Amino acid sequence: MCHGNCTDEHAVFIVSVETAAEEAVRKVVKVAKQYKEINLGDRTGGYFCLKMIYAHGFLIPPKLIDTVTNGKDDKYRELCQEKANRLEANFLVNPEETVSSWQSRDPKNKKYGGAVIGTDYADCNYAFSFSGLPEICDEAATLLTAIKVGYLTEEKAIEIARISRNWLFMKIINVEEVWIDRAISEYIQQQLEKNEPTSQELADVLAVEIIGTEEYEEICAMTFDEALSYAFTLIADAGYEDPEAYLKEKGILQ
Repeated sequence: MCHGNCTDEHAVFIVSVETAAEEAVRKVVKVAKQYKEINLGDRTGGYFCLKMIYAHGFLIPPKLIDTVTNGKDDKYRELCQEKANRLEANFLVNPEETVSSWQSRDPKNKKYGGAVIGTDYADCNYAFSFSGLPEICDEAATLLTAIKVGYLTEEKAIEIARISRNWLFMKIINVEEVWIDRAISEYIQQQLEKNEPTSQELADVLAVEIIGTEEYEEICAMTFDEALSYAFTLIADAGYEDPEAYLKEKGILQ
């Protein structure tokens, strides 16, 4: 296990990691679009970051890959860092069993999967993290990235995917296991049971180009149905002919 002395080659491999992450995200998006079970919408990117365990700060601070189309740049940038920081904290406590942020997932407190541990030839450990796509896609992207740079074997990645039942990753690497069909069925059911967006999430989207601070606070205090009705009026007043299409594009409506 490395304690922060493995820095000589970091500058050399940063570009290769960023390139691997870009390729991984493109691959995940391409495959995810083939499955109606995944509500990808028009999302094509998000934020990737890399953190070395035992070191201070990020080797790769949150880096935008492709584009974020729903106005949630700040949210995804923050979540990307949170996943990596939480994974590092848990790894320091229990390095033998901690492999992904999914293991400490707590959606009610905005803690999601999407970060995984990778290890280099000198036994230095890293947190690969991504946020911006559906959760199953975020993790698949980091698993692929770590594999591409040689910091995670496919065998180890499969072990991590089993924990989160990440059937998408298994489809991407073309490996079939008995649990995958059941995992897909469970995933579909989970999507059906998902709660509708919150008024604050709606306000966050509108704040990008539609509303100011006063209206933002007003919308956050409303029920979602009230906020949605008000949002339609605001969007139309801002010159958009189809408020429903606007909100679908931003990921609020399906």
